[in-house]
Amino acid sequence: MFHVRESKKLLPLVIFLILIMMVSGCSSEKKIEAGDAEITVKSDDETIEITSDDESVKAEINLEGGTELPEGYPEDVFPIYPDSVVIMSQTMKDDNFSNYSVSIKQKDEIDKVYAYYKDIIQKGENLMDMKTQNTYTLAGSIDGYDFGIVIAPNDLGGEEMTMVQIVLTEK
Repeated sequence: MFHVRESKKLLPLVIFLILIMMVSGCSSEKKIEAGDAEITVKSDDETIEITSDDESVKAEINLEGGTELPEGYPEDVFPIYPDSVVIMSQTMKDDNFSNYSVSIKQKDEIDKVYAYYKDIIQKGENLMDMKTQNTYTLAGSIDGYDFGIVIAPNDLGGEEMTMVQIVLTEK
């Protein structure tokens, strides 16, 4: 269902860099060569920003104060649950296609958040709906995007009960 693109090769490196920066907990800036692109990772006590010089990767993480949705995110197609805190936003561009990844925290209960997204995806195709213990997973295609959503208990801190991870890939 999801398209594999060259930028996906950078994903493990980006995730590794995020973990290193989160553990270090200090202000810094690092530049790393990754294939044809140079990745810059900036962090301070609250925020981590990751960008590539060719603009194929852009991410921001702020677990407490929140961040903005990624530029170009199709909120009209796939809205963010009302009154959520966006804690991670990421865009990966390749071959004129964009991949978006957004993580949110929400005070409402998991079942209520699940019902919201379940309603949104009803107009989609190739739908998958799975529940394991207290985690929901939704996937399919909708309005030119393949999507995957995980709705689970929040284990990232804060008073919010629910965490949602949304991944959209342009078709």
